Amino acid sequence: MIRYHQPLINPIPFKVLVLGLLLIPLLLRAQNQDLPEFSEHPARLLLRIGDDLSLAVKVKNSVGVTFQWYFNGELLVGETGASLFMEDVKEEDSGKYYVTATNDGGTTYSLHGRVNVRPYYLDKTVARQWMEELLDAIRTDYPAPTVHSRNLFSLSSAMWDAWVAYGDQGTPYITDESPAVPDGDDAVLMARNEAISYAAYRILRARFRFSPNVEITLPQLKTRMELLGYDPNDFETEGDSPAAVGNRIASQVLAFGWSDDANEVEEYSDNTGYEPVNGEMLVDMEGVGENLIDPNRWQPLTLEFLILQNGIPVGISTQEFLGPNWGSVRPFALTRASDEEVYSDPGPPSYLGSETDQLFKDAALELIEFSSWLDPSDGVMIDVSPRAGPNARHNNTLGTNDGAGYLENPYTKLPYEENLVLRSDYGRILAEFWADGPSSETPPGHWNSVANYVTDHDLFEKRFGGEGEILDDLEWDVKLYFAMNAALSDSAIACWDAKRKYDYVRPITMIRYMGGKGQSTDPNGPSYHVEGLPLKAGLVEVVTFETTAEGERHAHLQGFEGEIALYGWTGIPENPNTGFGGVDWIRAVEWMPYQRDTFVTPPFGAYTSGHSTFSRAGAEILTAITGDRYFPGGISSFTAKANEFLEFERGPEEDISLTWATYYDASDEAGISRLYGGIHVWADDLNGRIMGAEIGKSAFTKAVTYFNGEAETQDAETIFDDLVAAFIENSDDDLDPSIIRQQRDTLLANFFLGGQALATVSADTPFTAVYDESENVSGIEFYMYEGMVAFDIDLMISDDLVEWKPPLAPDLIQVFETE
Repeated sequence: MIRYHQPLINPIPFKVLVLGLLLIPLLLRAQNQDLPEFSEHPARLLLRIGDDLSLAVKVKNSVGVTFQWYFNGELLVGETGASLFMEDVKEEDSGKYYVTATNDGGTTYSLHGRVNVRPYYLDKTVARQWMEELLDAIRTDYPAPTVHSRNLFSLSSAMWDAWVAYGDQGTPYITDESPAVPDGDDAVLMARNEAISYAAYRILRARFRFSPNVEITLPQLKTRMELLGYDPNDFETEGDSPAAVGNRIASQVLAFGWSDDANEVEEYSDNTGYEPVNGEMLVDMEGVGENLIDPNRWQPLTLEFLILQNGIPVGISTQEFLGPNWGSVRPFALTRASDEEVYSDPGPPSYLGSETDQLFKDAALELIEFSSWLDPSDGVMIDVSPRAGPNARHNNTLGTNDGAGYLENPYTKLPYEENLVLRSDYGRILAEFWADGPSSETPPGHWNSVANYVTDHDLFEKRFGGEGEILDDLEWDVKLYFAMNAALSDSAIACWDAKRKYDYVRPITMIRYMGGKGQSTDPNGPSYHVEGLPLKAGLVEVVTFETTAEGERHAHLQGFEGEIALYGWTGIPENPNTGFGGVDWIRAVEWMPYQRDTFVTPPFGAYTSGHSTFSRAGAEILTAITGDRYFPGGISSFTAKANEFLEFERGPEEDISLTWATYYDASDEAGISRLYGGIHVWADDLNGRIMGAEIGKSAFTKAVTYFNGEAETQDAETIFDDLVAAFIENSDDDLDPSIIRQQRDTLLANFFLGGQALATVSADTPFTAVYDESENVSGIEFYMYEGMVAFDIDLMISDDLVEWKPPLAPDLIQVFETE
């Protein structure tokens, strides 16, 4: 049969037909063209006011690609290249920068780079300026709260000792310097400023010379010296000049650190033989892996692409427990009841399969509930103000969340205003603000920032303990930092002492492990297992054929019937710049905490929480030194702008302010933030708060004995004897301490101001010394013979890794003479 086509009623015009035929190849090409793929994203930058901002990206398939830059979600008009350049940046230029790449295949978003623009603080004391330098150095270094609490206290104790050297009050902590004190207050202040600056510069330069961003940090430290009018290359250690005093203080503080069991000589690596009980978890795979031996113990995670909490990329990596040796570090005020006990024992947490089994399961269930609150679309509003009421969140009894709030602001005598926010925004902002993640100063540094905020407040008066005369700015700063960082250093030691003892499991292992076993609520129900998750309707349920039917709540989990599903955060959205993960039913074996998927959870045991311990100790110091538990004016706040603050998803939906009446309120919120973030359970948090309160109070009590002159100084001879003893213990030679002691100042200056210290070796044994791992530095062969060293120096050293020069041979390396 022949069919005849009827003519179209409205035939296509010839020109339109031709145009359509011409467009077909273009349309087909667009359908087949790959989306642009970013191979380099905008970097994180830490800039100073007046610096230039330079960001750039690369895409793999760049043909036909156009770019568009955005700042905090707002279009940057005219910025359409693969790079972005801005001159003379200001603080308001801080924020998130990202770019879109578009071709015929569509549009791709880059990850954002967060840019922080910092002031120079030239109107502040030298102590404050050097503390800000240290905080900036931490922000670009490896995120190790243990190591940085030690750095903070080393700087603080050095600045205190330099301040005491030019006065008749107080006891120095480490170095008892007695230079001639100049006449007149201005002259004394100038001497103190100079001694503090040389001590600070030498210490920070030594501590950060192997930082991953050393090319940023060391030049900034040198610039600070030059801004203050001092010569960075003045290494004098003889005489009474303030520079010599500062250099001697630095060398002795650093020597003190080399004998404090932190194992700085081996980059703080564990020297106690710690090994995890459990094998690794492959985070991108479901469950906990096949090598989980004990579900109550810490499990290392393996990530296909690890990015450290400060944003430093590592690549594929398996976690190693950070700081299992830190309980052995020399403390400030901590004491042990015996050598077998930890400094501050919170008692055991709950354990799966023990008499506290139900508490363990309830803690996991509570954490899942926190995860279920992270969806902005649920519209739930809560009051997060300090005001009193049935749902109050502040004014907790220590170690609880029983807050009653406050009837009024004690300064204004008025009730606190209501602060209604989205529950999801509160949880997400809390988790990230206190997380001290990318570009942060870590928890101990955070509390120095809080202290600086208090000091700068218009309503604050610098009266020690809230009484007596107003202290001058420098005296206040050195005493504040000394007390604060003594407490924070002790917090790290005691907290990690407990972490090592209990080696406690993290929530990601708890939830995935129990969820993989089944449910433990109904012995007669499906998927029962005694170690399973407890059931709770609407939160933790068994997936069934009824619930996976079309239109039912588990429909998207079809094929996983019999498994456990939980209602929680779904993870990082495909485009974090424009979307949020939200909440839905997910498989329990795939649960993730509210963290970046390149970080997930910290690399050490959970019990107790470092955030809780650090924060309560910091709150105790601020309460004691100011004489008031309330923030100046009775309230403090932090505001996160809409769609600007969050790191790995869009948000908050609206501007949101966190508000606190007291330092304790802020520290409690820091602790509970880790539950919203899926990092800790309640036992980690609440017991950490109790531990931090004890540590903060004892550290402040001891710090006062240095301020009033009742304490005893750790004199230079004792420090040096400790250092010599450490070298002798690790040497195969019989070394004469008296010979080494005679050359104390020269030895210390060479070790700690000139280059990397070297271990001693046996006679006639060759060894290689390397100043730095950089390719710019060559190694040298040394030989010990008849108590002397023969060597050829072919080494370039640098204060800032920018300007290289030959060392002053042979003084770079100190010779240890044998008997």
